Amino acid sequence: TLYMVIIRLKLKYLCNGTPLEVTLKETGIVTDVSAKIPFEIKSSDEKFLMEAAAYTSLKMSELDVCHHKVIIGLQTTCADLTEEDLSRVAVNLLNCQSVAEGRPIYICTNDMTLSDCTKDMDPNTWNAYHIISNRARAVCYASRQELFGAKTQMAVNMLMLTAEEQIKTMDGLQEGQEALERATSKTLDSLSEGHEHLRLQQQQLSTAHHAIHNFVSSNLRELSREKKLIASGQRELAHITEAIKRKLEEAQKQLMVQESSQRDAHSIILKDLSKIQDNALEVWQKLDASTQKILSAHEETVQQYGRLTQDLRQMNETVHHLMDVLQSTKRGVEDKLSWISSLVGGTDNTIQKVYSCVLHAAYFFLAMLAYSFLQ
Repeated sequence: TLYMVIIRLKLKYLCNGTPLEVTLKETGIVTDVSAKIPFEIKSSDEKFLMEAAAYTSLKMSELDVCHHKVIIGLQTTCADLTEEDLSRVAVNLLNCQSVAEGRPIYICTNDMTLSDCTKDMDPNTWNAYHIISNRARAVCYASRQELFGAKTQMAVNMLMLTAEEQIKTMDGLQEGQEALERATSKTLDSLSEGHEHLRLQQQQLSTAHHAIHNFVSSNLRELSREKKLIASGQRELAHITEAIKRKLEEAQKQLMVQESSQRDAHSIILKDLSKIQDNALEVWQKLDASTQKILSAHEETVQQYGRLTQDLRQMNETVHHLMDVLQSTKRGVEDKLSWISSLVGGTDNTIQKVYSCVLHAAYFFLAMLAYSFLQ
């Protein structure tokens, strides 16, 4: 874990008291590790104490482990503890003793006041707390000395392991040196044999040199004759080169004329392309404007269609309502007319005229309502 790495690095630099800056890039944490007591342990107290017990003679009973955890958690030295901090340490030491004896414990953290830590204690527990409080600083010194001794023993053990590894490494280097010496001796023997072989080859080369000298002399005479032939060939080659040069100059002039004509044609093509681009841009702008107008007209048409649909729906509801009213009125009029007919007797023609007038008045009223609704 992260904390065990820090503890090992602290122990590595314990003897000379040099502070170590440990940069943990993987976790994004920069920790200033000091090799002197006090130090803080939060998450791996048991692992540290178990490892210390494995390398040293540190006692590892449950009560001792609890005491060490309390002292390790202090942020200052035992001499710099205030009376309130010392009282909190006494409460935690009392909790350690209570846990070992199966008694109730009293939670006490640095964020709590001393009264909060001791308010639930009974008189016997209160007396025990005061007794432990008088010895808390002595317990702190004793635990710190044990922890310091454990760290020292762990450092010495690790240094011993390192020394043994160095001795093994030196033995390996000695064996390698002996092997290198044997290889060097073999190499010197090989060099001596090679030197003798080179001397013999030198004699052979001297003999070959004389033969080569005679061969070179004959070759020089042959080269002198060939040089004369080459001189005549060079003169002929100069004439041919001059003719080729004249032809190249003529071809260059023709290429320049063709390049000028191609440049003019290229300029004309660029102008035409520019006009085409301008025309295409203008057409695109017109199409964009037309599209915007069409979209606006479409949106307006959709809105008008929606309003028209809503108006028709309302008109339909109104007509249905009027028809219901008319039917109810008709039934009422028919009932009244039947009643009047029963009272009047044989006036059938008069009743029909009254019914016709009432019906026309109802239609007229319906037409007026429809007209006002449409307006």
